[in-house]
Amino acid sequence: MGFNVWVVAVFALVVLAGRSSAEIVGCGGFVEASHALVSARGAAAAKLDYSFISVELVSDLGVVKEKTECSPNGYYFIPVYDKGSYMLRVAGPDGWTFDPPSTHVDVGEACGTEEYVNFKVTGFSLTGSVKSGAGGKSCPQSGNAGPEGVKLTLKRPDGSTTSAVSDANGRYSFGNLSSGVYTVSASHSSWKLDGAPREVTIDWGNVAVAKDFTVTGYDLTGSVVADGNPILGVQVFLYSDDFQALPDAPPPSSTGPSGHGKPLAVATSKEDGTFGFSGLPCASYKLVPFYRGEQTVFDVSPAEVEVTVGHGGAVIEEPFWVTGFSVSGRVLNDKGEGIASVKIVINGADGGVTSADGRYSIDKVSSSTKYTIEASKPHHRFPSLSSLTILPSMATLPDVIADAYDLCGVVISPDHSSSRQVALTHGPAGVGPKTAPVDTSSGKYCFSVPAGEYVVSPVVSSQEKAAGVLFTPASKEVKLSSGPLLNVDFTPTKVTVSGSVICLSPPCGESVTVTLSPIGTHAPAQTEHLQPNDPEGKFSFSEITPGNYKVSAKTQNSWCWVNNGEAEFEVGAEDVTGLELTQAGFSMKVESSHAVNGTIELFGGSASDAIHAPIKTGAQEFCLPKPGVYSLSFERACVYFGKKAFEFDTAAPAPINLRLTHFLTRGSISIDSKTVPDADALAEEIYVSSAPAGSAGTAAEKIPVLLARKATGDDVTVVYEYAKWAAPGEALVLTPAHSNLLFYPRSRTTKVPSTDTTECPAKVPAFEGRPGLKVEGSINPPEEGVKVEVKFVSPSKTAGGEAGAVAVTAFTDKRGKYSVGPLYDDAEYEAVASKPGFQFRQFTPGDKWSFEGLKLGKIVVEIGPGSGAEQPLPSVLLSLSGDQRYQKNAATGEGGSLTFEELFPGTFYLKPLLKEYRFEPANAVIEVGSGQSKTVRFVAHRTAFSVLGTVRLLGGHVAEGVTVVAVSDGSYEEAVTDASGQYRLRGLAPNTEYTVRIKTDVSSRVERAAPGETAVSVTSADKDGVDFLVFERPGKCTITGVAEGDEEYRPQVTVEVVSASSSSVARAVQLPFSRFFEVGGLAPGKYVVKLAFGLSDRTHSFEAESVEVDLGEGCKPTHVGTLHFSAAESHEKHDAPVTPLVPILGFAVAIYLFFKYTNVQSFTGGGSAPSSSPGSFTSGMVTRAKAKEPVDASPVAARKPVVRRRTSTY
Repeated sequence: MGFNVWVVAVFALVVLAGRSSAEIVGCGGFVEASHALVSARGAAAAKLDYSFISVELVSDLGVVKEKTECSPNGYYFIPVYDKGSYMLRVAGPDGWTFDPPSTHVDVGEACGTEEYVNFKVTGFSLTGSVKSGAGGKSCPQSGNAGPEGVKLTLKRPDGSTTSAVSDANGRYSFGNLSSGVYTVSASHSSWKLDGAPREVTIDWGNVAVAKDFTVTGYDLTGSVVADGNPILGVQVFLYSDDFQALPDAPPPSSTGPSGHGKPLAVATSKEDGTFGFSGLPCASYKLVPFYRGEQTVFDVSPAEVEVTVGHGGAVIEEPFWVTGFSVSGRVLNDKGEGIASVKIVINGADGGVTSADGRYSIDKVSSSTKYTIEASKPHHRFPSLSSLTILPSMATLPDVIADAYDLCGVVISPDHSSSRQVALTHGPAGVGPKTAPVDTSSGKYCFSVPAGEYVVSPVVSSQEKAAGVLFTPASKEVKLSSGPLLNVDFTPTKVTVSGSVICLSPPCGESVTVTLSPIGTHAPAQTEHLQPNDPEGKFSFSEITPGNYKVSAKTQNSWCWVNNGEAEFEVGAEDVTGLELTQAGFSMKVESSHAVNGTIELFGGSASDAIHAPIKTGAQEFCLPKPGVYSLSFERACVYFGKKAFEFDTAAPAPINLRLTHFLTRGSISIDSKTVPDADALAEEIYVSSAPAGSAGTAAEKIPVLLARKATGDDVTVVYEYAKWAAPGEALVLTPAHSNLLFYPRSRTTKVPSTDTTECPAKVPAFEGRPGLKVEGSINPPEEGVKVEVKFVSPSKTAGGEAGAVAVTAFTDKRGKYSVGPLYDDAEYEAVASKPGFQFRQFTPGDKWSFEGLKLGKIVVEIGPGSGAEQPLPSVLLSLSGDQRYQKNAATGEGGSLTFEELFPGTFYLKPLLKEYRFEPANAVIEVGSGQSKTVRFVAHRTAFSVLGTVRLLGGHVAEGVTVVAVSDGSYEEAVTDASGQYRLRGLAPNTEYTVRIKTDVSSRVERAAPGETAVSVTSADKDGVDFLVFERPGKCTITGVAEGDEEYRPQVTVEVVSASSSSVARAVQLPFSRFFEVGGLAPGKYVVKLAFGLSDRTHSFEAESVEVDLGEGCKPTHVGTLHFSAAESHEKHDAPVTPLVPILGFAVAIYLFFKYTNVQSFTGGGSAPSSSPGSFTSGMVTRAKAKEPVDASPVAARKPVVRRRTSTY
């Protein structure tokens, strides 16, 4: 026990009290009206004041750390003294809506990632009330209590609507409403109320609807049943002692049952058994039911019911019951006509047959019995009435309507032994096509289908069609109505096919053959030769069965035919005549590597006989109408085949073979005649240079241009074209040139397609010629020497400038004028003017090249000490904002003064900020004119103070991220230690007792602290030196290992476990005598285990290995093996340094841990140190610098360990 106290006491002696001055950071931004609010208020609306809106900085625990009011222009700034995670929350009048209402920020070196944290005022609230009208004397809720459930509809200025419902107090509200004129109306599905629209106007703030809505009447509902089923037609009479009559409702014509007086109203139950009254004031009422059938008056229970209608209507939960009849029905056809002699079966028993008008009846009916009624008759089909409950209120049973009839007939077929189908199609909606089999012996068929119009046809297979099987008629249109149709019958159909062959020089001769071929079948074709001397070329085929056929003509000559000499047709029940097969001409075969438009001309023929021949890639044929020698040439071709024309003789036909040798590369240049007046007279001045790509220094070919299109009418564009024959695969750089024009782009590189390309080369994208852009501007009033930078707003591909780059720089002359150019106009430019001591802005809207120069003003701020203030004053943060969203935050230096330079004329809002201080005045509004200097003075009064201290771990290392709290009656402050273990609790009230302690809840890594808490009396000064020693909560992860090296220097070696993410020391232990070390209490994560040396590097050198460790979530013990170190005295002698206190403390701790470790071993029976061989009980991932890798001995290896040692030199 004494040893433990000594260790703690020694550590307490070495706690450092140094302080580091941290740079103040903060969060700032603007609170502004949303765009919708600004637009709705209009440009002429008064300027908005945001000074009554505040912004709060809230910690993760919900503690408001700082709060500030906005400047009148909406700017705010909050200094943040402790880095961490916070929430910025905007607060305004109740009912105001902000977007976002709050936002999280991580404060480090800056406030999150955004320059500003802005909030928008998006809308306001509209509120109102719904009241109840006066009720009867028995009304249990007197006064003006508000009814709940009334629907309020809000019509917005744009015509859209939204709704809300009144609450239990009759209140309603609509939120997030923009400025404008709104209309509110009230409604309810069953209540009677005064819901006339109320018009309200929202400008800048919440609005309450002045006139309440009033509910004047409520609803009362109930139901009537018999055997659990709803009853129709029961009358329910309404009585009340509070009223002689209902407001705005006439008395009922019926007097009601005797003995109850005069009724106020009567309701009759509907088909679902429900009844209801509406427009009833709040009061007590009596309901009396009354039910009379056609023959009998039925009893209803209970005889009467008392009910109270409050400010929400009423529902009678228990229904009225009808307690302790022959019924008839009808069977109808689809036209609603009765069907006679239909057999009726009721619940499986015979129910007789229908009469001539289709009626039947059921006696001794019980409403508690379920009935099933079935109807049947030959050639008819009826639906059944299943599980039918018959009620006294039913005058008749539901009608049974025939839903199908039989449609039948006979098909007389050549062979009844084969199966056949009859098809039924084109039926009414819901009836799809269907087929029925034909009886092989009788030929009969039948369908059972709903009434309607149908098409009936025997099904003939393709084989039958090919065999000539037809029926007469092929189909029948029938109408099925009122009953069955039983006589739709069908009975069973060779023809001659003839025509002629028309030749250019008749007779055609016997070399021409005509073939008749069936289509879709494998039946053989028939062929015949024409008669040699028949000038008409007739042909004929007889005994042809119905089906689809084709006739075709052929000859051994190179003829071409109309429609390829073919004709298709269908053979039906009649002869086919008049078929014609016509010779079109003589066939010329062409095979081409590329598509091209050609012209075919007959030598000696007229120009009008020329044939336009679109030649495609590959083989094709052209039909020449006359015999002779023809020439094939090409029209404006983009391809060249080695010569301009090819010949063809019909008397000695030979195929023409076309093979590509060159492509035509074409392009254009467009010029706007509005910007270039003589644009159509530049053909001699513009040329396009062509050079092989990548061949610098090669002489370029100049390609002339031709005027292709002049400017006409509204089309002001002049177009020039150029062209060049180029070999396939050649790459060309094309560059247009002119002495005064700039071209966009400067040049283009085009690749001529290879011979594999069958299409024409794409046209080179057009160049555009334009005059250069010239920029001229001025400074007003004139100022010489103003630097004007013309910058790219958008990138210029032509000029090669990126966005934001300076295109050209100029300086104004004595007249304040400047001029630059020409510039490429494919980019947007902007001008930026600058000169020390001046600010410049656009002189006139729309002219971005001229500027107005303003000589800037300044504000001098002086802050003097007031009551309780330190002297000299600490640095005070000054937040300055102004028009056009101007803002600047700066801190005063020594003496409490600061000057804001280079300010535009306008209104500025200045606010001093310093924790624990109050300023007089709290803020200032300053008007600064052009070139003016204004001085503002503040007095700082100290209103609160701080407690400061340091938190360290047991090993002497500082503890970062530990929460320290100060608590007093009604006050709570907290702070988090920084990287040096220091904290500062700010804003503590003077003359107050606080309890300062370390936060040790479940989420904290600190288990306990020494001391547990400290009482601090805050007077009128800061309290320093309130330090703590903390003991961390034991973790699950443990690292073990062995350190080997010179025994002489072992006492100076410390084992440090450093977090790989933050580089902070997580744990540190002195190397024990046994050289075996164990470090526990580690959270899962990545660490570096290294050896630190306690002697100065001026007197000793030190080298050691380090190990990277990845502790997984499992946190099993991880052994890192052996770490080697070496140390030696330096050759240069220095004065002996003072012995550090920390190594002495480490030595003392090592003694303590050694004895503790020995005692633990004795208790557990272990007498020797664990094996230092790698992998003896390793878990997790260990990474070293050298090659020897440990083996992962854990039961399930999540990752294969990889060892890498490092050697550090000190």
